[in-house]
Amino acid sequence: EISIDFVTSRGHLIPAKRHLVLTGNPHWDLIMTTGRVWSLPGRQGDLRAVLPFALVEKNANCVHNGLIVLDILGDGSTSPAFWQVASETCAYFQFDAWGLMEAGFEAADVENAATIVERHERELASRLPIRAIQDLARDFPGIDASAFGAAGDVDPEDMTLFGLTVEGHHYASECGTRAGPMPLCDELVIPSYSFAKSMFAGLGMMRLEQLHPGAMDALVVDYVPACAEQGSWNDVTFADALNMATGHYGSAAPDADEDASVDQEFFVTTSHARKLALACGQFPRRTAPGKTFVYHTSDTYLLGTAMQAFLRAKKGAEADIYRDLLVEPLWRRLGLSQVLDETRRSGPSADSQPFTGWGLFMQRGDLAKLLVFLGGADGEINGEQVVAKRSLRQALQKEGEGDGLPAAEAPLFYRNGFWAFDIQAYGGCDSPTRIPFMSGFGGLVAAIIPNGVTYY
Repeated sequence: EISIDFVTSRGHLIPAKRHLVLTGNPHWDLIMTTGRVWSLPGRQGDLRAVLPFALVEKNANCVHNGLIVLDILGDGSTSPAFWQVASETCAYFQFDAWGLMEAGFEAADVENAATIVERHERELASRLPIRAIQDLARDFPGIDASAFGAAGDVDPEDMTLFGLTVEGHHYASECGTRAGPMPLCDELVIPSYSFAKSMFAGLGMMRLEQLHPGAMDALVVDYVPACAEQGSWNDVTFADALNMATGHYGSAAPDADEDASVDQEFFVTTSHARKLALACGQFPRRTAPGKTFVYHTSDTYLLGTAMQAFLRAKKGAEADIYRDLLVEPLWRRLGLSQVLDETRRSGPSADSQPFTGWGLFMQRGDLAKLLVFLGGADGEINGEQVVAKRSLRQALQKEGEGDGLPAAEAPLFYRNGFWAFDIQAYGGCDSPTRIPFMSGFGGLVAAIIPNGVTYY
């Protein structure tokens, strides 16, 4: 059972909470996004409402999107509500589900209604203008628009959405579902999975470095007692953990340790203490830190724990790395949606440890705006430097910076939470040409092209 407060504004049906809501259900949490409401022709006083929602697996990042449709009658009664789930961004679990449910409606004052509407309007105003992906060929003659989101890259049945940002415009695909195109594509919720390693760990660490120069060189053991007890982490820095080069690993073979983390409950347990024990102790020390990249989500979780302790040492026990380093100074100033206001955390409490390396949720407009920011003015918002400039330039392989450790299989590299792919051979380039990108489990990719175009 759910009870949601909504505010109406210009035909929009705005939930008071448009972010992850933890429920008492053993399997599912919930995200409600902005719906639509309109008068029914010939039925004076009767309204029809369409409410987009997302079912989100407990302790996980998979998102199953759906719609609720119901009529609100002039006398205050409602029709039964029809609901349908027909798409998801989830590699391991897909399903269709639909049905009727009882619904009720009560007109009432909603707390902070004006603030809810004002933020929604601000988000709408900040979105990049959207054009259809097919318009690329019109706006840029000679471009083959069909090359983007191509069936040879992703089976159309598996595609959630794709798009580009070019010269201030967002060229976007439809949001396909097994029941036809999603009518409110802008409201579709998409997960981050390991986009969060760039968006949260990477940008969060760069924000911390901007506020407290030298933070990247801080030692993990000074802020994470569980690692200090192991005796092998004494020279590992925050930067080493961000670069997944702590010197601790079982195997340097691609994904071998990450798969072992799945088998050894790191992703399954909801206990912060247990996650931390595994992050510090599940892999032995093999080499000096900063030398060898081995992909570990547990390293990013460990970094988040260290960052939280560092920030609280500076700002007090109420400080929170997600809220204070990202939501307030970056997301809101960029006009990103309320969907990004919350992150998955260990345990049930609101101030528990953020996952850091996965567990965010967003909408396509958020991703487009974030990619434009990343590809733009070296980490400035309205002329203010909000993240450490050099760290961001390193991550994005900017001229004079970049490099990073060879990652997984050539020609991949990893630096400050971001991947890079050298397209010299693939693209016929005269010299090494590294394209920075974010990557997430299940086929999530977002590339930042050096000419200012971005593609997700």
